[in-house]
Amino acid sequence: MGDIDFRLMIPSWAGVALVGLQYWYALVPAVLALGAVAAFGRTLPTALRYAAGIAAGLIAAPYALLLVVVATDAVGQARQAAQDRARHRTLDADETVGTLRLPAGAVLAYADETHRTVSSVALPRPTRVAGILLKGALEPVTEREWAGELAQDQAIGDWPCQAGELWFTPQGAATRCTLAASHRLAGYELPAGAVSRHDPASGGWEFQLPQSGAAVSIAALGADLPPGGTLTLAADGALRRLYVPHESRMTIAGVALYDHVIVDATGLTAELAEPTPIAGALQPAATVVHVDLATGRIETAIRPSVLDP
Repeated sequence: MGDIDFRLMIPSWAGVALVGLQYWYALVPAVLALGAVAAFGRTLPTALRYAAGIAAGLIAAPYALLLVVVATDAVGQARQAAQDRARHRTLDADETVGTLRLPAGAVLAYADETHRTVSSVALPRPTRVAGILLKGALEPVTEREWAGELAQDQAIGDWPCQAGELWFTPQGAATRCTLAASHRLAGYELPAGAVSRHDPASGGWEFQLPQSGAAVSIAALGADLPPGGTLTLAADGALRRLYVPHESRMTIAGVALYDHVIVDATGLTAELAEPTPIAGALQPAATVVHVDLATGRIETAIRPSVLDP
């Protein structure tokens, strides 16, 4: 920082203007005097009058440029303020915007001056929206969901949600939150701290386990999903897929697996977490295999696109 010459960052005329502002008490009278000589000194030589006028102009020029900059900035700020006002609206009373009931005092920010699309809502205070105590700003996520901040731990439906980030529907259902307490769903005991996601379109569920905590038993596979893993269920609770972090292992049918584990009608497809002998040949880690859960048969498989990053 000591090697930066800040003088190079300031236009020369601005530097002159700043000096002029500092010594205005001497320069302003000089401009007035020289201007008076140029305008009214008819008895003086023409060359002298011209010289006085030029000198007055040179002294006054930086001031004029500075005034232009200040005026331009003021106009720009006024225009920006007008645009901001045109894109915002404060509710005078409780009002339903789209399908979301909002309280008086909420400030709506729109994408443009047409007020067709709400980009965010600033709540005036912690207040209940769709029956949920929220605070701060709300933002639309999808046509069916909003994102906000849960003001305190709260049960939403039968979901024990932790204060903080929350996705919800205008009907008051939580679609994404962090569990404040353990919760049982479709036979799975989900721990506190798990990030839960419910897709209102498909009805499916996804749960990401906290990095620290207990594993979750997956009875259908006779194995445990380790901390940090992800469990995905269909709307009816059927197991669809798992994600096992690379630093972990999930042993199913005697085989150590990691990354995405895709469950199908006959078994599952996944990647080997370590070199493993299959059909008399040692297969390296990351080899894609299919495990038949009924027979225990393991064979190499074609890599499905769902395993690709």
